[in-house]
Amino acid sequence: FQTNCLGIINLVHELKEDAYLKRYVQISSPEVYGSCSGKITEDAPLNPSTPYAASKASGDLSIIPYFKNYNFPLIFTRATNVYGAYQQLYRIIPRTILYIKMGQKIQLHGGGKAVKSYIHIRDVCAATLGLIRSGINGEIYNISPDDDGVSIHHLVKMVAEKMGRKLDDCVTISDDRLGQDPFYRIDSSKVREETGWRPKIAIDEGIDEVIEWIEEHFHE
Repeated sequence: FQTNCLGIINLVHELKEDAYLKRYVQISSPEVYGSCSGKITEDAPLNPSTPYAASKASGDLSIIPYFKNYNFPLIFTRATNVYGAYQQLYRIIPRTILYIKMGQKIQLHGGGKAVKSYIHIRDVCAATLGLIRSGINGEIYNISPDDDGVSIHHLVKMVAEKMGRKLDDCVTISDDRLGQDPFYRIDSSKVREETGWRPKIAIDEGIDEVIEWIEEHFHE
């Protein structure tokens, strides 16, 4: 909460007087929507399920008045699960790769039934750059891949098979995490229509890149 809400308020409060600033992008999260069925658009109500999501929602709501009252050049982006080489190692894709290489089993919370949409960091950067150039101040933009997402179970199985292992040899089943949202499917038509952006990196290609990165640096 200190970082995602109070820290953001303090930053925007300081920046509001800087005339040089042409665009400020608030990196939000679709977790602020909570668990939803179907594809959700930017006008969906906020319904966070975790303290993290609540802190992101609080930060978003707290800086909107700076756009309304000071014309602060603010836009919001909410990207689905971002992945790629150089990602934090505790994230599901690099963590799975590392556990398999070390001969350890990864826990599948709730059997891995939660469905997530994964989008490569380069696609997210391309969408963000397009919004910096042509987004509309005060607007929210969802960023998501073309597919409807994959279950964590299927994702881990995909990684295991790419590394020549069977899924059952690599996982253990545990209780679901508290506050786990079972679905993240968000509609990114808005950014596509306004900027012409389209994702280019399929998850199969993206996972290959992460495996190659970890293989290259595993012993460093």
